[in-house]
Amino acid sequence: MRLRACAIAGALLLAACDSKPLDWNTLAASRIRDQVPAAQITVLDAKTLEASVGGKTTRIDTAELQLLCNRGPKDCNYAFDQVVITLRGPAQVAPK
Repeated sequence: MRLRACAIAGALLLAACDSKPLDWNTLAASRIRDQVPAAQITVLDAKTLEASVGGKTTRIDTAELQLLCNRGPKDCNYAFDQVVITLRGPAQVAPK
């Protein structure tokens, strides 16, 4: 009985590991969409996104975001805040 339960648990674990991990483009696009829902985001290549809001287009280097996020949450939040300011404009940033 115990062996059968372990086999089932192992099979479920292997099935869950089949999906590929998220890349930085997907993570960055998701975080930007949370802050700027009107943003139209396009993946240009493995390390670059293009975000358009109200006719204004901005390129976002996700490799740079990754480096800053690897330094810690404070730097990561600051980097994404700067992206949001660039997309929305300084007058439209909501206070925290």
